[in-house]
Amino acid sequence: MKLIVNTLFILSLLLIISNCAYNQEIKREFPYQLNNNTELIMIASGTILNLNYLYLKTQDDINYLSNTELNKLNPNNVNSFDRAATDNWSPKLSETSSLIKNSLKYTPVLFSIPYIKNKSWNNIFTLGLIYAEGYFVTIGVARSTKIIAQRKRPYLYNSSTISEDEKILLSQDYNSYLSFFSGHTAISFYTATFISKAFYDIYGLNEWFYLFSTISYSAASIVGFLRIESGKHYPSDVITGALVGSIFGYFIPEIHKKKDQKLTFYFHTNNQIGLIYKF
Repeated sequence: MKLIVNTLFILSLLLIISNCAYNQEIKREFPYQLNNNTELIMIASGTILNLNYLYLKTQDDINYLSNTELNKLNPNNVNSFDRAATDNWSPKLSETSSLIKNSLKYTPVLFSIPYIKNKSWNNIFTLGLIYAEGYFVTIGVARSTKIIAQRKRPYLYNSSTISEDEKILLSQDYNSYLSFFSGHTAISFYTATFISKAFYDIYGLNEWFYLFSTISYSAASIVGFLRIESGKHYPSDVITGALVGSIFGYFIPEIHKKKDQKLTFYFHTNNQIGLIYKF
């Protein structure tokens, strides 16, 4: 029943956003442009990060816990800020967080509807490529960090709301050692920030901007909250994911602004990479 309610909530959210997009007029010049060097760096970075994750995954270097080691896990050994998460366990809440995250990541398509209506295919392609580049870089960073850090998920410390047999089974699961940091939260905040940033750059500051930002950041925050409540992540995992996602969500569109904009990404043949900020 709760899952149905949450599904209806997400559908209502998307309906509101879609309605906003249909009624939004484009009164400003499209602010973004593609650059061969920038796209090469972004695509290469996303590819390398995700291939690195796949390579590390095939090495199967996870330090799986034996039953004896599992029984010795003590929540008191977890720092006080994160410790409360070790009491949580809810597969249903985890499923709900995935539903919201997966719904949220498609919302940039909805506020592109005015461009679709005007058949501005070049602008749609540019916006879509920018979003995809940032998405794969964000998820690549999250995945690679997870497998390097190998932080045990909170539920492995749980001895009150999860059965011993289930915990033993979970301790042999690869994903039980990928807690830091939260990929769900990173992607959700990446999308929320991208939505707010791109909407502001394209349409300017208006009442729809505040609505888009409020809805998208609220949905992203709910994802982070549910990741903690489900026992999948510690608060520090979620906070880190939110910061990483927000940083990429802001700067990926920013470095694609047209040359008269403030921030420019440069790449020289003598292997120099950097950012130029115009005051």
